[in-house]
Amino acid sequence: MFVVYPNEEAKLRDCFSFLKSGFDDNEFLFIMMDSLSKDEIIKRIAKEWNFGNVKDFEGLKDDIIITTPKELYYPDGDFNTYRILKKWEFAFSNASKRGKRGLRAL
Repeated sequence: MFVVYPNEEAKLRDCFSFLKSGFDDNEFLFIMMDSLSKDEIIKRIAKEWNFGNVKDFEGLKDDIIITTPKELYYPDGDFNTYRILKKWEFAFSNASKRGKRGLRAL
């Protein structure tokens, strides 16, 4: 899907709304973003999804993966398709074992 937003905040509002719908449907969330830091993403989720504080988010580490394109695709400077596929397979296999109904990726 290709979407053009009038500004960054509108884009982020839609993105986090999309993710929240998946979270509410018991889907595994995969967030790959570099426009916000991991801490900024966690703080925004904690605030917008009414977790109370960031510490409440700690229990969701197995249900939500937050990464950047560089961390996933080039962790050591080289693109390795096998390594990437193994990471995806491991994450989704664990999510399925924990009863997740699907995947929502951003």
